[in-house]
Amino acid sequence: MAMRIVNRSQQVYVDQSLIDGLKKRESELASIIIDGTSHMAADLIAILEARIAAASKAITTRATWLAAVQTDEDERARAKRAVSGLKQVLQIAYGGSLDALADFGVAPRKPRPITPETAVAKAKATRAARQTMGKKQKQKITGATAQSATENPTPVVEIPR
Repeated sequence: MAMRIVNRSQQVYVDQSLIDGLKKRESELASIIIDGTSHMAADLIAILEARIAAASKAITTRATWLAAVQTDEDERARAKRAVSGLKQVLQIAYGGSLDALADFGVAPRKPRPITPETAVAKAKATRAARQTMGKKQKQKITGATAQSATENPTPVVEIPR
C-alpha cells in the first residue's frame, strides 16, 4: 500500500527508506527495468539521493526565507511608531507644499471625513433638491380615484382635419 506524501519531510523519509531498502537488497536486484530502461540499484540510489539533496535544500532555503520574513516583520513593528511620527511631523511642517512632501515620498493629509450628523443633513438636502422618495414614501402616493376623475373632468379638445 502506497503512503500518501503530505510534505517534503515525509517525502525525504520515503526516499530514504527506498535507499535503505535498495542497499539492503542490492544483491537481489541486479537490474531493474523502468519505462523500458534498465537501471542498476546504484543508479537508482544516486537518483534518490539527488532528490533528497534538492528537497533538503528547499527546506533549508524556506527556513532561511521564513527567518528573514520574521526579522523584517519584527523590525517593521519596532520602527512603526518612529516612522509614523516622522510622517506626521513632515505633514505638519510641509503641509502646504506638495513638492516638499513628494521629496519625502509622503502624501498630503486627506480632508477629515464628514461627521454622521453632517452626512444625514446633506443627504436630506439632496433628496429634497432632487425630489427623490424612498420605498414607503412612494407607496403613500396613489393615482387618481374614480370619484376624483368624475368630479374634475379633463376638457377634450378636438382638432378639425
